[in-house]
Amino acid sequence: MIAFLAEVINLLDTRIVLNHYSNSSYLALEFLLKFLLTAVQWLNSCVATERAAAVLFGIKFDKDISQNVAKYTSLFIILVSVTLAIHDPLHGQVLVEDRRP
Repeated sequence: MIAFLAEVINLLDTRIVLNHYSNSSYLALEFLLKFLLTAVQWLNSCVATERAAAVLFGIKFDKDISQNVAKYTSLFIILVSVTLAIHDPLHGQVLVEDRRP
């Protein structure tokens, strides 16, 4: 994952000439990276919580209720993650730095 991100940053830094198309693709890539990282971390914590509840409740743990709660929780997490990640690409600007000596 770290090697992939390093390659993406390298491509954005060295090979892409910033125009309208690459600006929008850069902002979309930034949004996806922020959204996916946040959503995956929250979903991992929900899985850990569900496993702890299964151990805590033992025999009384109801799998059907757990599946329904997981569906709604996943939807809620995705909506909140999108909401939190969308503001940055909408208000962000790509600055072009001239590297000529």
